[in-house]
Amino acid sequence: RDLIAYADNITAETEETVQEFGEYYGEKIEKKTYLLPFGIEVLEWIDRIENHSRSRLKEKLHIPSDKIVITCGHNAIREHQHMKIIDALEMLPEKLKKQLAFVFPMTYPQKADEYINSVRSRLKESRLEYIILTDFMDFREMAEYALISDVMIHVQITDQLSSTMLEEMYAGSIIMAGKWLPYQSLHEMGIFFIDVEQICDITITIEDIITNIEKYKTKCKGNKAIIRKHSAWDELASKWYALWK
Repeated sequence: RDLIAYADNITAETEETVQEFGEYYGEKIEKKTYLLPFGIEVLEWIDRIENHSRSRLKEKLHIPSDKIVITCGHNAIREHQHMKIIDALEMLPEKLKKQLAFVFPMTYPQKADEYINSVRSRLKESRLEYIILTDFMDFREMAEYALISDVMIHVQITDQLSSTMLEEMYAGSIIMAGKWLPYQSLHEMGIFFIDVEQICDITITIEDIITNIEKYKTKCKGNKAIIRKHSAWDELASKWYALWK
């Protein structure tokens, strides 16, 4: 509370965080708390390479070109609930599974080997076609991956706002997010994504998405312009600079 009282400005990534922070810490804090997201460098890289061949980008990551790519979480922390995601994915019809490649990005944090190995062991028991990414990815590589991902499952226990999720939205991926996460303001901004009430809903939701994938891809087309305004550095730099004036 002493640090918060001393601060000249307090920034947050979502309207929900701004509101709850003010409600918890009081009116004086509320007056100096602002919605001001961090810029996302990967968006610029997506713009630079978005016309590159998706088949070649898939080949780089050893993903068959005919597979629909499902991203499961975005790092190697337990809060992403990978085990429960795998349980839900195993319930998919076998015919549908053959169309899909499940990718588990686990490139950070460091020293997560024990957890990564536990997820790998669980996946070996499953009948899923999967890839676990563990090597560090620079901005270009992150952009390349966003461009080949078709669907992202984002159901971590708690979050303020995921830059990786926004990157995938920007690249056109269909996002499935836990309804318990503070993302209602994103809906209000006009960003399209799918809410799931609980993790077991992943199964039926993926079936619907794959069956109607072109319809869902069309619904996602408007996300890019909205996310650019919300998260591109060329939109945000002047606002960050203004905090220091």
